[in-house]
Amino acid sequence: MSDSPLVQIQDWYQRIPPITRVLVTLAVGLGTAHKIGFGLYPTYFDWDLIIQQFQLWRLFTGFFADILSLTAIFQWYFFTQFSSELEKDLFNERKGDGIFFVGLIMVGVALATFYMPFFNLFPGLMSAILYVWSRRFPTQPVTLYFGIRFPGAYLPWVFMAIHFLMDNPTIKLDAIGIVVGHFVNYLTVENRSQPGGALLKTPGILVRWFGGENNPTPVSGRGRPARNAGGGHPWGHGHRLGG
Repeated sequence: MSDSPLVQIQDWYQRIPPITRVLVTLAVGLGTAHKIGFGLYPTYFDWDLIIQQFQLWRLFTGFFADILSLTAIFQWYFFTQFSSELEKDLFNERKGDGIFFVGLIMVGVALATFYMPFFNLFPGLMSAILYVWSRRFPTQPVTLYFGIRFPGAYLPWVFMAIHFLMDNPTIKLDAIGIVVGHFVNYLTVENRSQPGGALLKTPGILVRWFGGENNPTPVSGRGRPARNAGGGHPWGHGHRLGG
């Protein structure tokens, strides 16, 4: 007898790697809260409030200041799919490294928007994750809604092109995320297997509490068969976005 849909959802949720699970839970939870009546004011990103009123929490909550909508659901779904696979590949049993990696991306995106009036920085975080994923899985096939297939190396650029065609203002955050993702990837991941290790090392407190650089480096996912990021099983046709 097959499990109920609720049990299947719970199983899928538990299979999401821990860092991605926390980020998606915050995004969905706050997005739902904003939808049902809890205002955006306590969470949205605003440098004036951060600096002048010392509301430092906005440096974090500003990445989750969205409202539940169809667009947001698709965005959360894509983020879960690709962030899960990236976390399993790079930070399996190395949660300290993963927390440091995501934290650097958030800091970089926030600083890059100092003169830009963005209230929700999640698209920048997502773009950075997609960029690093594309560097780890450049030959893995990705399939879009209409059956268009392309190598994983083009993933962040395809998303950026879609937002350009939709005249979506988050295209600036897409570009910022790609740039930030490039530098964070170079500083923390690209040189990890070289003598001396990563150029920017995870703080010792994160390594002690969550695990990190002292653990073996996971095998790179370059050229691996496509997988279902939610369950880790072969899809056979690469990642199908929205399908």
